[in-house]
Amino acid sequence: MAGKDKPLSRRDALRLSAGACIWTLMCGQASAEMHLRTSVPGVYIDEIQSDFAPHMSVAPCVPIFIGHTERAEADGYQYRNDPLLISSLAEFARVFGNPAARMFEFIPEGVQPAAAQNGMPVPGAVPYDAQSGPQSLNLRESGSPYILFEAVSAWFSNGGGGCYICSVGSFSEALTYKSLASGLDKLASATSPSPTLLLIPEAVCLTGFETGLLQDAML
Repeated sequence: MAGKDKPLSRRDALRLSAGACIWTLMCGQASAEMHLRTSVPGVYIDEIQSDFAPHMSVAPCVPIFIGHTERAEADGYQYRNDPLLISSLAEFARVFGNPAARMFEFIPEGVQPAAAQNGMPVPGAVPYDAQSGPQSLNLRESGSPYILFEAVSAWFSNGGGGCYICSVGSFSEALTYKSLASGLDKLASATSPSPTLLLIPEAVCLTGFETGLLQDAML
């Protein structure tokens, strides 16, 4: 290269000229590509290389749901207290049946719903006055303690994968601490893959004391 007071040589001038031409061509090509890509409305993604390593894949969660189901039988085999690995809600319905029937009751306006006994709602009588006639009533859903189907449905609806189902009884049997805790004794039979998450949705229908006992047993 030429010094401070020394003129450029022919070779240096050619090098500078060639470099400028290459840079101009590269900028023009990039500008043309960008104009071509953004000439119409849309979403455009420019990938930027990063020195950070990608995150390692995380092993999928495999939950086991314990609770009451409409039935627990398929192809002549009884699955009561026998954890079964399923991959879809349709497979759940084929083996364990449908959700519990929705229950409703009429409540006089301004009156709180009847208290539940053993997790089951107690519908009240329709009040009637001989002079004024029937009182104003509100129709309210009293709910059902058997919510395992809804819990499994939410799991698959939110992208969950395979999971175990352990049915501990039918809808005709009372939902108690003893019935739910009986499913904990069968966890050892759930293998390949082993469950990584234990879920008992219907525990919310127990008393506070029984819920505490069940949580201790789960631990």
